[in-house]
Amino acid sequence: MASDWYPLEVGEASFSRISLDFGLRGANQHFVELVVPGIGGTRFVRQLSWAVAGLAMRDTFREHGVKARATPLANAIEALGCKSEYQSDPGYRRVIGRRAFARDGADVASFAELRERRHYVQNTFRATVVRALRDGMGLGFTRGARFDALELEPVGHQLAQALLDYARIGQGNATLRTWLRKWIGGDKVPTWTAVREVLSPRWPSKLERSIVRARLIEVDGPEAEKRKDLAGILMPEASFPGVDMVVSELRRLKCEKHARQVELAVAFGALLDACIDVTRELSAAIDRAGQLTLEAARKRVDIQLGAVVIATTQYLARAELSRSDSHTSAHRFALDATTRSREQLLVELLHREGRVCELVDGNVHMGPLFRNLRAIAADTDADEGEDEAELGAPDAGEARTFRLARFHELLRDTRGG
Repeated sequence: MASDWYPLEVGEASFSRISLDFGLRGANQHFVELVVPGIGGTRFVRQLSWAVAGLAMRDTFREHGVKARATPLANAIEALGCKSEYQSDPGYRRVIGRRAFARDGADVASFAELRERRHYVQNTFRATVVRALRDGMGLGFTRGARFDALELEPVGHQLAQALLDYARIGQGNATLRTWLRKWIGGDKVPTWTAVREVLSPRWPSKLERSIVRARLIEVDGPEAEKRKDLAGILMPEASFPGVDMVVSELRRLKCEKHARQVELAVAFGALLDACIDVTRELSAAIDRAGQLTLEAARKRVDIQLGAVVIATTQYLARAELSRSDSHTSAHRFALDATTRSREQLLVELLHREGRVCELVDGNVHMGPLFRNLRAIAADTDADEGEDEAELGAPDAGEARTFRLARFHELLRDTRGG
């Protein structure tokens, strides 16, 4: 399943708000940053614009002596943008919140309503871009740590102004900033068509695109150089060309270190995939049997455990070629996995990720957050938009949504492609 590590859509690491990382979340973040630094979960321009708009509206209210938190402001603006697109094109892939929108209908449109999770999603696009917004580790639109404490840098103000002060909305042709102040205060949405023209995820303005593109590839530093090299490879491609092509092109450009980092990251993804497969297969067996002895459980997932051993061996081989880029927790886990019996390996996986299936008194039972993960993965009728939102916890699910594909989509969006 390693080849599935980089699709644009949500992968199988997230099921019904369970993100399976087996204690390797730090390693996961390390590897995705090696591949494409600084973009977090960003894959289209409006994710960043909505977020800085929330921060800018908080500051606008401050100037008028009104205390306001940036999180509900940004979440509601994002929800409004997604819902405006949903009214025209319910299937558009950048729309999340479809279940709530379908249930609520077009009349649920106030700030008081759309700021609430039950009228949108549990996990928002905003939460996926906090890392990308920050200075130092991200693209430099803000400074600070937690979203509510972020302060806009000059370039962050520019991006907010590109959305809030240049866009006009409604019969009075008011700026979006002015209109949002009234909407947040209780005014009604004028028409969904008018909102869509200024807030949809589909159409960032030319200025928004140029500001984001500049932060991606036109600033100084090693992170920007990595992104610039990748941009030269990916920008001409209408669809994501796959990891192998990217690695080949990096080597052609004499970027051997970066090529090895990508290969190591893919090997880690394959290792995490294999661990997830064990949990998925075991959850299906437990769903049928109720509980299993440890020996019976091991027999049910023996093939999958074998795949974990193979994946760890391959990861260690890649790590030998790129020792400085490995990660301590991933390396230790891989070394341990190659020395354990399969039953011991299963016990270790259950201890690391016991929320779905847990080991109690020598038997494997349903865990506190049990789901039949194999059944969920096979449910092709699931609402993809809502599932996409499960990536909302900062960097959650990144082990299954490879950043190269996200970066490709983001680049194309900055050029209007």
